Amino acid sequence: MLIKEGAPGDRFFVLGAGKVTVTKSSVKDFAAEMGAGAFFGELALLNEGDRRAATVTAKTDVTAYYLTRAAFAQVLKPQDL
Repeated sequence: MLIKEGAPGDRFFVLGAGKVTVTKSSVKDFAAEMGAGAFFGELALLNEGDRRAATVTAKTDVTAYYLTRAAFAQVLKPQDL
């Protein structure tokens, strides 16, 4: 399990390889599959104090890259262009 619904969020993930399944306890029979290039975990980082909105479980071996909360905030920080 990569993230668990209801847990505090501290990372944003991007899948480099493999497949994951996304489930939500509040939506009966909901299951979505995501593969390389997909991302998840942003919702809990966009609003301080929010918890994970879904559970993400590896369906195959996966390679996942992540940004910590601090790195995610830095990427979204307004930039002078």
